[in-house]
Amino acid sequence: MKKRLILFFFILLFTASLFLVPFCIKKGFVRGLDGRAHHIDYSYIWDKMPLFPRIIYYIGDIGCHQKESRSFILNENQMPVCARDTGIFVGMASAIFISLFINPSEDFLENLSRFYFKKMKKRICFILTFLLLLPLILDGFLQLFTSYESSNTIRFFTGICTGISISFLALSALLMLTE
Repeated sequence: MKKRLILFFFILLFTASLFLVPFCIKKGFVRGLDGRAHHIDYSYIWDKMPLFPRIIYYIGDIGCHQKESRSFILNENQMPVCARDTGIFVGMASAIFISLFINPSEDFLENLSRFYFKKMKKRICFILTFLLLLPLILDGFLQLFTSYESSNTIRFFTGICTGISISFLALSALLMLTE
């Protein structure tokens, strides 16, 4: 329980920081980004910021493409990560919060089923967890193979579903191994 509480605190702090840092810099300072994931593209911008937003934007730059068209704008600044990644972090924080109320088991599927309603069968919970990935997969492939372009709202909600699903799976394994 203590480990999950610490994990929740850090994920919640980082997720809240994504929403806060656009207000810690002057309006319109971060706009027009169109970088690459897993690469620092904008150190010349981040280095001009105060320490707190600099750290968060650097983390965002490393992990996200930061395309303006796929990002939310707060205080006339792009958020440090795109709408989908923002949703993933919100989903992760939500799943970890839910895990605080779960008594762990030594069985992976039993832990996974505890994230859902008590009367649901383990196999159905497993399938539901993977179905939470379906919105992201459908949205991504529709954009890749058609002229469809999803909105940031859709990206945000598909990110939430993905963050919850991945976290449920990871937490089920962690609960089995560490508690």
